[in-house]
Amino acid sequence: MLPGPAGDLEAARLASGAANVSAYFGDPAQRVDGDFSYAYAEVVSRSGRRLAAQLQAGDGVEAGAAFAAEVARRVLAGTPAGAWTPGRLFGPDLFPVVTDATPTKLSGGSV
Repeated sequence: MLPGPAGDLEAARLASGAANVSAYFGDPAQRVDGDFSYAYAEVVSRSGRRLAAQLQAGDGVEAGAAFAAEVARRVLAGTPAGAWTPGRLFGPDLFPVVTDATPTKLSGGSV
């Protein structure tokens, strides 16, 4: 596992309101078979409650491009003024709807 990009970490921290955010991604040298990608998220509250989920999508580059194109289309169609993350502006279901990705709760309630 390698640390995630700092910009993504800061966006996640601001969007979630969490005091601390860490992110990792798999080593690109460790290839897997298939045309899919996974994302994993885990949050731990101050009380120790742990929630986790994973998301399986098709090709990561194609999924990212489809998501970016849909966000751009919606922004150009008109959005409230301000600085937003796509999830905060359009809701948490946008990525799975646009990309046919499959989210799976691994523990706890809503993540």
